[in-house]
Amino acid sequence: DYIEAAKQPAILYLYTGRPAYLRFALAAQRRIFDHHMLIDGIPSTSEWYRTTTSLDSHETCDITDHTWAWGYMLMATGDGIWGDRIERACFNAGFGAIKKDWKALQYFSCPNQFLATLNSDHNFPDRDSDLRGGRQMAYQPNPGQKTACCGGNVHRLFPNYVIRMWMKDANGGVAATLYGPSRVKTTVGAEHQEVEIVQETDYPFGEEIHFTINAKQAVSFPLSLRIPAWCAAPKILINGKSVSLPEIKKGFVVLDREFRPADTITLILPMKVAVTHWPQNGIGIEHGPLVYSLGIKEQWTSTIEPNYSTAEYPSWSATPESPWNYGLAIDPERLMSQVKLQRKPMTPDPWVDPPVALVVPVKKIEDWELQSNPDNADDKFTPPLPDLSASKISQEVERVTLVPYGSTHLRVTIFPKVSAG
Repeated sequence: DYIEAAKQPAILYLYTGRPAYLRFALAAQRRIFDHHMLIDGIPSTSEWYRTTTSLDSHETCDITDHTWAWGYMLMATGDGIWGDRIERACFNAGFGAIKKDWKALQYFSCPNQFLATLNSDHNFPDRDSDLRGGRQMAYQPNPGQKTACCGGNVHRLFPNYVIRMWMKDANGGVAATLYGPSRVKTTVGAEHQEVEIVQETDYPFGEEIHFTINAKQAVSFPLSLRIPAWCAAPKILINGKSVSLPEIKKGFVVLDREFRPADTITLILPMKVAVTHWPQNGIGIEHGPLVYSLGIKEQWTSTIEPNYSTAEYPSWSATPESPWNYGLAIDPERLMSQVKLQRKPMTPDPWVDPPVALVVPVKKIEDWELQSNPDNADDKFTPPLPDLSASKISQEVERVTLVPYGSTHLRVTIFPKVSAG
C-alpha cells in the first residue's frame, strides 16, 4: 500500500509541475532507502517494511510495484539514480524470485534462502513459536492462493522495464535510460526527423553497450546515456574512436551533436568488485549492477494441489543438496587479489547458465545448520547469521564460485564475515 500511494505525488507532479508534489514523492522514497533496503535492490516488504537482515523478505508483487513507482520517479526527476534502482531490483530481486522455467514464483523471497518449501517460511514469528512456518517461500504457480497478488503482478515486472528503456526529453532528444538489446524508432530534433537507434549489448553481464544510428540523412539531436552511480570510469567511443566524456549531470551524459547514418556509439561501463556490510556481521559482494550469491544445488519435489496447481504447473519445494555453511574470508582492502572474475561467452539463457562468476575464499562454519521448529522437528528453516564468537570455524580456506543472484533459486548472499587469515 505504501509504494502504491508513494507513486501518486510523482504522477501528480508530472501533470501539474507543482514542486510540493515532487518534494513529497522524494521524501516518501527517502524513507525506504534510509531504513529498509535489502542487498537485492528491493526493501524488506513482508507486508510491512522491516529490517535489513539476511532473512528479511519481500513479496514478488512488491518487486513489480517498487520498480513501477521508480519509473515514475525517473520521469519526474530526470535523475538516472532511479534507473540504477530499477536495474538493480530487476536483475537481482526480480529474477531471484522466479523459477527459471517461468512456471512458478515465490510469494516471499530474500537474500539468504537455504531451502524453499511448503513449510519453510521464516517470516512473522508468532506468540507460540520462534518460527512461523507456512507455504509462502515455496515456488508455486499461484503462491498467494486466495490473494494471488504475486501471480497477478509478476508478468508486469519486465514489460515495465522495457517500456522505460528509452525516453524522450524536452529538447527533442532521446535518453537511453535502461540498458538491454533493443531498438527504438522516433522523431528527434527541431525538424522532427525520423531516426532508429539499435542497442546491442550483453549488459548486465558485459561492460559494453553499442548504439547504431539509422537515419535517411544526417540529423542533429541530444542523445542522453545513463551512467550508473557504481561506475567510476565510463568511456565513450564514436565510430570506434575515443571521445572526451561529457560532464555527468544527474546520472546522464549528453551527446548533443550531428549524427550521420550508420554512426556507432559505444558506451563502456567498467565493473569493479565491491563489498557491502549488513547487520549481524554480514557481508555481501557485488560486481557492477549484479549482486553475487553462492548458488545452492536444489533437490526439487513437486506437489499437485487441487485448485492451485496442476501436473504441468505444480507447486515446487526445494531443499539444499550442496554445502552452504560458509563465511566469507576476504579483506575488503585486498579485493582485487582475493576475488577472481571468470568470464565466458554469452550463453543462450544467462539466468540459467551465467557467463560471469566470482571465485572467492571462504571458511566453513561447521555448526551453522538449518533451524528446526521447536514444536515440529520436520519443519526446517533458513537460519540467521551465526554468532561467530560461539561458532566452530574451520581454519581451512576453500574457494567457492559465486554466480549472479538472479540465476539462483536457493542461495547465500549475505555471508558471515570471518577472518581472512
